[in-house]
Parts: sequence; C-alpha cells; structure tokens
Amino acid sequence: METSRRGRVIALSSFDAHRFRADAPFAVTAAATAALESLANAAAAELVPHCVTVDCVGPVLHP
Repeated sequence: METSRRGRVIALSSFDAHRFRADAPFAVTAAATAALESLANAAAAELVPHCVTVDCVGPVLHP
C-alpha cells in the first residue's frame, strides 16, 4: 500500500469500548475494541506520508 500511494485500511469496531461496565462480562471485548481503535489512530498517523487512509468504523451511540 505504501508504494501505490492510494491505500485504504478500514477497521471494524464496536460499541463495547465506549460502554464498558465493570460488572458486565465483556471486559476482554472492550479492551480489544479500545486497542483496535488505538491501533487505527497510530496507523493513520504513521501512514499519512504514504497517502494511505486508515478509518475505524463503528456504530453511533446516543446517550
């Protein structure tokens, strides 16, 4: 992707990282989702000089 100068990376996220509750049984899923979003942010920053776009897509939550 770096050599083509038009790459795209799309990560599929979920709402678990944003609705984490200590008493819910989804602690591992929430941690993995948060890690995926952090990885997407880091990859976007590193790959921007190579014209590679990185997006993380997930559901929209309303309070």
